[in-house]
Amino acid sequence: MANRRDQKLKLLTLEQIFIEKTDEDHGLTMAEILDELDRRGIETERKSVYTSINALREAGVEVEKRNGTSITYGLARRPFQAQEVVMLVDAVSSSSFLSESAAETLAEKFVSLACEPMRPHIMDRVGTMIRPRSRNAQSIGNIDTLMRAIVAKKLITFQYFYYDIETKPQFCRKGAPYSATPLNLVYTDGVYFLVGYDEDVKDLVNYRVDHMINICITDTPATTNEITKAYEGITAEAAKFNMLRGEIVTASLLVEERAMNNVIDKFGLETAFFPAGDGKARCHVKVINCPAFYGWLLKQGTGVVLEKPARIVDTYRAYLKASLDLYDYIEDAQ
Repeated sequence: MANRRDQKLKLLTLEQIFIEKTDEDHGLTMAEILDELDRRGIETERKSVYTSINALREAGVEVEKRNGTSITYGLARRPFQAQEVVMLVDAVSSSSFLSESAAETLAEKFVSLACEPMRPHIMDRVGTMIRPRSRNAQSIGNIDTLMRAIVAKKLITFQYFYYDIETKPQFCRKGAPYSATPLNLVYTDGVYFLVGYDEDVKDLVNYRVDHMINICITDTPATTNEITKAYEGITAEAAKFNMLRGEIVTASLLVEERAMNNVIDKFGLETAFFPAGDGKARCHVKVINCPAFYGWLLKQGTGVVLEKPARIVDTYRAYLKASLDLYDYIEDAQ
């Protein structure tokens, strides 16, 4: 019985060694495998290791033998390839939603998914992304709490804050708790939002998760009414549209070739483009008639022109004029 337990322990330890130290480019010689097992308190022979490697293969662990200057053994395929771990680390490191310490902690966890020889190279990327960070240390924990509340269909209470002109956090409603039914978490433009039914305003409200603190899951069942039922039936795409309050319209855009990448990044590669002459193309896309869309359009300069519908063009023109008038006022004041 003890011998069987020892054999199971050896198999598990051997698998862990391969996971930690090998991939398709890095392997271990038999001598190195024996040293690792010995270091972990398992005494065995070369012949027994061969038998264990075959047992791992039969169990679906892809351990391959590689012939070269020396014979080595390593995993043919890992759950995460090195380039995939790099992408995860970069995504976390560049997230403005996470505080610096939270981003580093999470990135280091992802680094551990790579084999040991690759970890130092990937770790060098941690902390290299320079961008504004959330100051709310509770942000990442908020995600877990909100997910549990959504699954449990329970009401939540929390405090909500904003930053004043001195960049100091100030409580909304003088610190009085908000009460809401959490419906969905939406990630857009680098920030998580909670879509919730606010029990005071009796409507859907979008809350920035990194501006929420002291979230509590209550014993009170979530509110179910026509508004919440209507939201629960919408698609993921519609959920993102819902983050920006405004009318959803189909707009016609005239796009210069130099702006094509930006338009595809915004609306997707499946967007249909039609030749419009003079090195330009025309597309019809769904947009939200709101300042966020105007801001994106303004960044494109003359590369993207809003053609239709006419009433949205008029609204955009008024938006631009109001901005210009503001700067005229500032110039006059000087």
